[in-house]
This record gives sequence, C-alpha cells and structure tokens, in this order.
Amino acid sequence: MADARLEVESYIGTISFPTTKEELINGLLSREAPGRMVALVERLPEARYSTPQRLLDDLAEVSRVHAQEVAAARSYEDFLALVVRHVGDVKHATKDAYNRVVAHVVAIAEHKAMVSEEEGLRLQARLEAEFARLRGTMSEVFDDNAPVDPHDDLPRISG
Repeated sequence: MADARLEVESYIGTISFPTTKEELINGLLSREAPGRMVALVERLPEARYSTPQRLLDDLAEVSRVHAQEVAAARSYEDFLALVVRHVGDVKHATKDAYNRVVAHVVAIAEHKAMVSEEEGLRLQARLEAEFARLRGTMSEVFDDNAPVDPHDDLPRISG
C-alpha cells in the first residue's frame, strides 16, 4: 500500500547505512510503528542493505507486487491464502507477525475499494481468528546469536 511505503521511506531517511532488515524491523517496533509498516519491511528480499536506494527499490517492488496480489483476491479463502503465503510457515510465526500481515492485506483491500471500512473490520477479525486454527502448537524455535534485548539490535540513526 502506498501509504505504508511512504511511511517506511520517511523512516529510512533517518537511518545510516549499511543496515539489516532485522535492524529496520526492530527500529520500527521500538518506535511502535503501525503494523502495516512492519509487514512491508518483513517482505523485503534482502537480509542486508548497503544503500538507501537499493532498499527503496526493493520496497517499491514489494509494495507493487503485494498490491497486485490483494487486488486479485475475490473471496475470504483468497484473502486467507494470501495472508498465509505472506506469513510463511504459520507454525513458526507469532500472532503479532500474522496480525500485521492481516492488517496490511485488509488495508490494501480497503484502499483499493474492494471492501468498505466496515467489511474490512469484519474481514480482519475473521482472518485474525484463523491464527489459532492454522498454527496449532508451536515448536520450540530460537536463535542463539540474536541479542536478548531487541534494543541492542537497532539501526544506527544518521546525522
């Protein structure tokens, strides 16, 4: 969605490069950015970006592709399949990450006038409710190399 992309572009202007996708996400989370922004950055294809231009190019492509995919959805099942595809392995996703994707997909659908705001709220609630059924019990997953405190893994601020 263009709004989320513009918000992320504004955020990118405040950080120094090189940076990693994980640092970008952690920075957004620490700023309590809207979920649609985090969902968009989570879709970036590279783990590390050395220049803002490369990041902005990927961001534009991810936004365009995501909007096209949402525009093709016609039924609840289509929206659910799209959410699951973008979340990845739901069994290893957090409810927060899942809900961010749901919110982003619904926001795009509303922006494209595919659903009204009221229909969007109902669709979002229904999609969010699917998480427990889709996920089941989560296996133990962790990264021994990740900092314990996410504030230790933020992007450097420019200037």
